[in-house]
Amino acid sequence: MATSTTHSDTAGNAQYGASMIKKLKGLEAVRKRPGMYIGDTGPRGLHHCVWEIVDNSVDEAVAGFCSKIEVVLYKDGSLGVQDNGRGIPTGIHPEEGISAATMAVTELHAGGKFDNDKDGGAYKTSGGLHGVGASVVNALSSRFEMRIVQNGFLWGQDFEHGGKPVAKLEQLKPQKGNGTFIRFWPDQTIFRDTVDDEDGGEGATKVVHYTFDIKTINQRLQLMSYLNPGLTFVVRDERDSEPTEETFFSDSFVGILDLYAGELGAPVVDPVLLEKTVKTAQGEVYVRVAARPFEGEKTKVVTFANNIYTPGGGTHETGFKSALLRAINKYGQDNKILKDTLTGDDVQEGLAAAVLVRVRDAKFEGQTKDKLGNREVQGAVQSVVYELLSKMFEENPKTAKD
Repeated sequence: MATSTTHSDTAGNAQYGASMIKKLKGLEAVRKRPGMYIGDTGPRGLHHCVWEIVDNSVDEAVAGFCSKIEVVLYKDGSLGVQDNGRGIPTGIHPEEGISAATMAVTELHAGGKFDNDKDGGAYKTSGGLHGVGASVVNALSSRFEMRIVQNGFLWGQDFEHGGKPVAKLEQLKPQKGNGTFIRFWPDQTIFRDTVDDEDGGEGATKVVHYTFDIKTINQRLQLMSYLNPGLTFVVRDERDSEPTEETFFSDSFVGILDLYAGELGAPVVDPVLLEKTVKTAQGEVYVRVAARPFEGEKTKVVTFANNIYTPGGGTHETGFKSALLRAINKYGQDNKILKDTLTGDDVQEGLAAAVLVRVRDAKFEGQTKDKLGNREVQGAVQSVVYELLSKMFEENPKTAKD
């Protein structure tokens, strides 16, 4: 005989009703589950906050409106990012009735990158995803300051305790130029961990607060300088008694390969640069590839989508590797250089390569953007690499043989 039970009969008579359903408002969801937005709350997640702000400035550079980005690490544990771009729009949003700048840093999915599929959009391509970058950083900060120079004035607004406005966006004073300055203090109740305290005896623990690592930041911005020839990055660390400053600038994408020369041995031939924009059913895809073989056995392939480093690879990496294998095998067999068909491992041994794509609607797997998922990108990269590499082999047979 079947019996019926009520919801209160289950799980030890725990009450489960409509009142138990909670809705997180505004930026509460970010503070409640930060790992969903920045990966984790350790060093990786902390620096992801830096990349989110820097990426917004780099998008301005890619759009042609920014030539310099400055990053400052302050003694009080905060970090600032200054650019000379157009500045976040300070006008009142026609539908929301508040400043567009305020929306950009307090509301998820608010930004200028949703209409990049239109010719009149603010950005044709961008590294920012879904308009959550700056607002997520604000949500995870104990204090967040925004300064904008635009239309002859300096504008400012401050936030505290996870994105709560101290006051409305204000016009502070007349000032020439353009640009955006963001400074944030990571919330120490979030970016911390409890670890074993070896000096405290058995079972003792201590709380560790994570701080910015200058080496990590310098390495990232040096990479960015190669991805954006002509864009200057300045990193200043004011935390010690004697501040340090590094400047990163490159006029060539190929220079990125020099970063890996030490671990791969001596170069075999000059570097190769392949570059072309192709049309797909989903829109244009810009492809840029730099590659160089070295004497060592290691392989180093780094990939980027809309200037975002994608350590997990994705469709652009798959397209590059398959086209590389196909082009080398075909040329080698057609010219009686190869007796047997090479494998992917064979052609990648000792290779250093950097693959950059720019696509209007980049589809990353997860908010941390570790892997690119656009299917059309794989075909675009394949066609560009195979076409241009095959042409280069035909025009430079000695290089091809080496």
